[in-house]
Amino acid sequence: MTQSLLVDTEVVLLAGGLGTRSANPNLPKILQEVVSGKSLLELNINAFRQLGIHKFRLVLGHASDLVISFLAENPRIFENCDIELLIENEPLGTTSAALIGAKVSKSEHVILSFGDVLIVGLLDKSFRLWLESGLDFGTLVHPNLHPLDSDLVSFDKEGKIRQFKAKGNPKITTSGRTLPLAGLLFAKRQALLDLESNSQWDVSALLASQQEQCLAIPSSIYLKDSGTPSRLKEVCADFASGNAARRGNPNRGAIFLDRDGTLMIDAPCGRRSVALAEIHPNTSQAISRVNQAGIPIFLVTNQPAVAKGQILFQDVYTAHNELIEALAVHGAFLDDIAFCPHHPEKGHPGELQKLKVQCDCRKPQTGMISELSRLHHFSLANSFVIGDSAADKQLAENLYCNFIPVVKSDGPQAPDISAQLMQALEGILNLVDD
Repeated sequence: MTQSLLVDTEVVLLAGGLGTRSANPNLPKILQEVVSGKSLLELNINAFRQLGIHKFRLVLGHASDLVISFLAENPRIFENCDIELLIENEPLGTTSAALIGAKVSKSEHVILSFGDVLIVGLLDKSFRLWLESGLDFGTLVHPNLHPLDSDLVSFDKEGKIRQFKAKGNPKITTSGRTLPLAGLLFAKRQALLDLESNSQWDVSALLASQQEQCLAIPSSIYLKDSGTPSRLKEVCADFASGNAARRGNPNRGAIFLDRDGTLMIDAPCGRRSVALAEIHPNTSQAISRVNQAGIPIFLVTNQPAVAKGQILFQDVYTAHNELIEALAVHGAFLDDIAFCPHHPEKGHPGELQKLKVQCDCRKPQTGMISELSRLHHFSLANSFVIGDSAADKQLAENLYCNFIPVVKSDGPQAPDISAQLMQALEGILNLVDD
């Protein structure tokens, strides 16, 4: 179903970026060279063609003549493609540029791709989830190392959006997972056309206005902004190291990391916050090396204190958002987070009866991994569970994947938690390198 619908989908590539902050400011962003003489434009076209997409509408602006000349000199890039070049007479903003493409599109669904975002990997799971939602818009979200310089979105487990925050605005205050926008949107063509009266919106304002009709979809494929010299340098390094290729591989392995007693000291009654000092720099550096190797790393944690009435859902989200901020200080991130709020045993003061159930997500059950699999590509046979409990070990056995134990760390006399985790992650990296 998804493949046939993708074949009929058109890509509107917003390629009018000035490139004034790019490595070569004389070229538009879309023509910046990434690897082996290949431009950002060529690499992104290849990524969409792997999905069976062959219809492209390029909205050009600054230095459009250079893009036109490049395409004329390199016809192989669009061989057997339906391509149309659309030129802005003046910079009109994100929504206006998208409307230019939507007006000439013949497809019911369009993919809006920002010209300075590099894509390596399959979008089929994300696209299918958006189609199944029936909503007008879908936006990919993912972690990055510059959240303070990004548009952010807060959303719940179902992808329902709670709040948008444009970069530079006050911090998000609602509960939910908070991640940056990835620069890739799915849209119903008619929904875009209905926005014409507000065509000066940027992408954050567009999505904020359509909050009830927009799905947030976490992604762990390679999606990276290359719009500044430092970020383009990182992209080039990711290609040279194999990071981009590994992250874009649908058969890649993943790491499923326990939280309490493994990543940080256990808090028996649940956490409401995570302090920067609780995350050892060695832990962040080890996770950063995993990120740089292109291996997705997911946090998978039982949080029974929610069912027991000791903490709220909002406390879990707050703690995880603060954890993300603490890791980012040292250049690390988690690709996604899954948690189980249930607990079967009754008799706790203030417990929530609706959460006192036998579920399929509480470790060692595999429901949290199934939820991550719904969003992300990975091979369980090539994956690892790292944890400190019998439940973590049993989870690995239930998944038929590898288990790396660490000694439980929940008190002042506990073994060095950062050293254990660093050793476990380094061991995985050595296996990948071999």
